[in-house]
Amino acid sequence: MSDNASIQDSSLRILYAAGPGNVIGTYEYWAKGQDDPSQVSVTYSSQFYDVCRKLGAKAYVISSFSDRSRWQDEQFILENRPNFLQNTSGILYHLGQVIYGLRLIFSAIGFRANVAVVDTGSTYWFMLSMLSVLGVRVIPSLHCTLWRKYESQRRVESKLLQLSRRFFAKDCAAILAVSQDIKGQVAQITQGNSRPVVEFLPAYRSTEFANVTEPNLERSPFRVLFAGRIESSKGVFDLLAIAQRFAVEGRQDIIFELCGDGSALNDLRVAVAQAGLRDTVICYGYCQKPEMRQRLGQSHVVIVPTRTEFVEGFNQVVAEGILAGRPVVTSSVCPALDYVQAAVVEVPPNDVKAYGDALLQLCDDRDFYEQKRRNCLNLQAQFYDPARSWSAALESILMERRSGNAPSLPQPASTKRFVIVQYAGDYRQTLQNFLAGKEETYYAQQYSVDSVADLAKQADEVAVICCLTPESYDEMLPNGVRAIGAGVQAGHRAIKPQAIISLIEKLNPTHLIVRMPMAEIFAWAIQNKVKTMALFASSIVSTHWKTRLKNYWLIRSLNHPQIEWVGSYGMASAQRLKHLGVLPRKIVPWDFLLELTPGALLPKSLRSQPNCWKLIYVGTLMAEKGVGDLLKAIAHLKAKKIPVALQIAGEDGTGEFARQANCLNIADAVEFLGVISTQRVEPLMREADLVVVPSRHVYPEGFPLTIHHALRSRTPIVASDHPMFTHNLQSGVNALLFPAGDAIALASSVAQLLADTALYEQISVASYETWRQLRLPVKWADMLERWMSETPENHQWLLSHSLDPGCTANLNGGTNLKSGCDRQPQIA
Repeated sequence: MSDNASIQDSSLRILYAAGPGNVIGTYEYWAKGQDDPSQVSVTYSSQFYDVCRKLGAKAYVISSFSDRSRWQDEQFILENRPNFLQNTSGILYHLGQVIYGLRLIFSAIGFRANVAVVDTGSTYWFMLSMLSVLGVRVIPSLHCTLWRKYESQRRVESKLLQLSRRFFAKDCAAILAVSQDIKGQVAQITQGNSRPVVEFLPAYRSTEFANVTEPNLERSPFRVLFAGRIESSKGVFDLLAIAQRFAVEGRQDIIFELCGDGSALNDLRVAVAQAGLRDTVICYGYCQKPEMRQRLGQSHVVIVPTRTEFVEGFNQVVAEGILAGRPVVTSSVCPALDYVQAAVVEVPPNDVKAYGDALLQLCDDRDFYEQKRRNCLNLQAQFYDPARSWSAALESILMERRSGNAPSLPQPASTKRFVIVQYAGDYRQTLQNFLAGKEETYYAQQYSVDSVADLAKQADEVAVICCLTPESYDEMLPNGVRAIGAGVQAGHRAIKPQAIISLIEKLNPTHLIVRMPMAEIFAWAIQNKVKTMALFASSIVSTHWKTRLKNYWLIRSLNHPQIEWVGSYGMASAQRLKHLGVLPRKIVPWDFLLELTPGALLPKSLRSQPNCWKLIYVGTLMAEKGVGDLLKAIAHLKAKKIPVALQIAGEDGTGEFARQANCLNIADAVEFLGVISTQRVEPLMREADLVVVPSRHVYPEGFPLTIHHALRSRTPIVASDHPMFTHNLQSGVNALLFPAGDAIALASSVAQLLADTALYEQISVASYETWRQLRLPVKWADMLERWMSETPENHQWLLSHSLDPGCTANLNGGTNLKSGCDRQPQIA
C-alpha cells in the first residue's frame, strides 16, 4: 500500500501496541460511556477506541499490563500481554524487547493488520521495519524523548538509534509525537528527512478540574506538591535537599507533599526521618484520584524536578498543574515547556539551589506568583481542545492524503521572530561593554551589535543565542534584543546540539540564522519548516574521515530548499563550500568591508641592524591557531642567536601559553598583551617587523581579520599554508608561507624574510593590491536585511551576488537548472 494513499474505512484493521496500561479495564469503562476513574487525563486507549468506532475499524489492542488476560468481541481483540523481561537489565532486557517485538509482528500478521500503531517502549523501533516490508503502515506513537537530552548516549543506545534511523526516515507511514523536543530528535537522527510528524497534546475533561479550589496565599504553610514516581531520577531526593536548606535558613513556612509510589519511597522516608523533617517533607504514597484532587486543591505550586538521567516524556503533571491553576517549577528536561512556558518557572536541570530559589520567589513575591497563576488560566484551553488530542492526530494520519511533513500545532500568523545562533561572541556582554564606554576588541564588533539591534526594530522579536558564555541566562537587553547564553564554557565540555535546539524551540522562530556549521540545527529547521539562512564566519574543515562524513550530512542539509542562503565570510571559504557540494546559487560571499584604505601608509623597508626584531600575533590563543608552534619557533630563533621579541594580543585564559613560554625559556622574549582594542591593532602591527598568522589546517579559518589588518599596516606577513590563506596569499609575492604545524619551518621563514631586504619590501608593496582584491560588495548586515525583507527585488539582489548569479531561483526554493546550478555533496 502506498504511503500516500488513504486507508479505506472498510479495510481498516489496526494492531495497537498500547504500552503498559490495562486496556481491558479501560475498555470496560469506555463501553459504558465513562472515563477510566484511575486516570486524570483521557487515556490513549480510550481515544483509540473512539477512533476505531468512528472509522469502523477492527483492532487488536495489546498492552504489557502485568495481569495477563484476553477479551474480544466483533470489533476488538483486547489482550494484556506482559513483557516479563521488562524490568530486567543488560542482555535480558534487550532480549525481552526483541522477543516482545517479534510477538507483536506475528500478531499483526495473524490479525491481517494493514496498520500498526505502536507506543514508546513496546519494542525497538528498527524491528518494526519488518512490518513495513510486509505492507503494514506503521505509525510510531512517541511519548518520551528518544534519548536523554543532557546526558551522553551509551554505546548500545547510540547503536539502537542508528539502527532506527531508516525506520523513522522511510519505513514508517507517519509519526505521532507529544512534544517539539521529540519532533526535534526525530529530525536530528534522520538529518531532517523523517516521515511526516504530527504533534498532539494530552487530553483532559474540564470537569476534572472544575471543583479544584483556587490557591489561597493567605493560608500558611506554602505547599509544594510533587506527584509521580518516587525515584531518585525523578528528583525526589533533591526536594529533600531543598527542605534541608530551608530548615537551615529558618524557613518553616514551606512544606513538601509527595504523592506517588516507586522503588525509592522507603529510602526517601528513611532519609526524611533521619533529617528530622517528617513535618516538612510528607510522603503520602500512592493516592487515588479523589485524594490527588484534594492535595492539588490544597497546594500552591507544583514541582517537577526530573533529573537529566531520566528519559522524560510530556510529563502530564505539568499540564495538570496548569489546569489546576498552579504555577509549575521545572527544567527543560521536561519536554512540555514549549506549550506552558508562561506559567512555568524554569530552572537549569539538576540545579538544586535554583529550584529552591524559584520556590522562595513564588512564596515571597505575590505579584510574581499571581502573574504565573493568571498565565495558567490562559494556557488551559489547549488541553481541552479535541482537535489537539492524540485521537485527532491519529485520525488525521489514517484519513488524509499526505505527501510531505504533517502540520505542527497552530502557529501565530503574520509575525517575524528572528533567532540568531552563534558559537561564540557573547552578545549581552559585548553590549554591556559598549554601554560602559569600552572599545571594540575586534573590527566591526560595534557594527555587528548595531546591525542586530536594527533588525529588532523591524521584527516582532529578535533573539541571539550564544553557546560559549560563562553562565546560562535569558535576558531582554535595552536595545530590544533578547540575549540567551547557553552556559557552555570553552574547553570544559562540548556543545550538545539538542540543548541548543531546545533553546531554539522555545523561541518558536519564523526565521533562523545559524552562524555555526552544526548539522543538527539545520535538520531541525528542515523538519519544522523554519526559514533558515546559514551565515558562516569560518570555513568547513575536513581533515578526518569522521569530519568528512559529518560534512556530507551538513552539505545535504544546506542544499535543502528550507535553507535559503548560505553566507560565507570571504571568497576562499565560499569556494570551499562550493567544492564540497553546496549549490553555488545559494552561496553568497560576504565581508565586513574595512572602508578605510591603506593608501596613507607607505610601504615598509627592513630596519637596518636593529637590536631586536619585533614580531606580533593577534587573535585567539589556542593550539589549533598555531600559538604553540609560534612559541617553539621563537625558541628556535633564539637558539640560532637571532634576536627576536614577540608580542601576543589575545586572552590566555588558562595561562597555558605563558607556561609554555617559561618551559621554553623564552619568557623574556614574549609579551602577553591580553585582549586589546581594535584601535591598537594596526599601530602595533605597523611598529612590528613581521605579523605572524600560524593557523593549523584543523582550525576552521574564514579569512582572518588579522590578515586584513596586517595588509593595511603594510607590515609583511608570515603565514601558514592554511587552505583558506593560499587562495589569496602567495608565498614570496605578498607573504611568506610555511607548512602549518612546523615550528622549524616557521622559524626559517621568519629568518629568511628578516634577511632579505628586497623580498621584505616587495611583500610590503604588494599589500595594498592584495587588500583591494579582498574587498567584496556584500556586508554582513546586507545579508540580514535583504533576506528579512522577503521581496523579489532583494531575493534577486542576493542571487546576483551568489557564486552562480546566472542560475534562476524562485522564492520557494525551486530552481531552473542551468550548468553548475545543481551539485551533489562530496565526502571530501
